[in-house]
Amino acid sequence: MRDPRTGLRFEAPRNWVKRIRQNPGIFRIASGGADVSGWAYPRAEKLPQTDAELATARDALVALAKQRNPSFALMSSHITRVQGSPAIELRGTQKILGKPVTTHSVHIFRAGEYVIEALAPAKDFELTDKRVLEPLVRSLKFRPVPPA
Repeated sequence: MRDPRTGLRFEAPRNWVKRIRQNPGIFRIASGGADVSGWAYPRAEKLPQTDAELATARDALVALAKQRNPSFALMSSHITRVQGSPAIELRGTQKILGKPVTTHSVHIFRAGEYVIEALAPAKDFELTDKRVLEPLVRSLKFRPVPPA
């Protein structure tokens, strides 16, 4: 798939329903109760680069997730890189419309913030995470970043 607005390219399962989302959304792919979505948020502030800045950003992301959905419970977090850009992974659980789901979000800091997130009931989550989200993130191809 390719998003013409951001230039982002990625691979997704052919048998999942695909939809282009309105800004800041990029895409939503779904199958049954599982959902993988992507967003692109422009950021005017300096993006986190160092481990200390990324740790601060991680704490802010967790606080924001809990503010948006008080049922969110963080299971783990990881500072990493995706396609050479600094990134933060969050794994957790929450309730959406009263139903428990497991989540895995990847926040990539590259000319803004890209967020790729999987949500699924616990029984479907491992398959969604391993067979859809992780290959999708590995397949990401970004537009070149213009020189500063």
